[in-house]
Amino acid sequence: LKKDTNLDSRVLVIPPEQRKKARFAKMENAVFAGISELAVVPETVKSSLGLEYAFPFSIRAGYDEMLKLVELVRPKEVLLTGSTNVEFAADLKKKGVNAKALQDPEQLRLI
Repeated sequence: LKKDTNLDSRVLVIPPEQRKKARFAKMENAVFAGISELAVVPETVKSSLGLEYAFPFSIRAGYDEMLKLVELVRPKEVLLTGSTNVEFAADLKKKGVNAKALQDPEQLRLI
């Protein structure tokens, strides 16, 4: 993400701790949402993390559920981390999804 990228009318997925960086903190009309297993009680997560919206999402989703989620959401690009990221990216590519398995150094350069 380049520093001069216009973020208006965009959905940006960043780790919560990045919100306080000057670039994101000064965004006008920003709406912050998060996903968490704890969001089955959204008010708890919203207040503790300072979010306007919280969506329940199990980190224990199975492989098939994750494939289905990507099919439903139809993202332009999927960047993956984790122990099965290479295999999952390959399966997504077979389905025509622009997917990339990130290696550790690349994860540090996203923002």
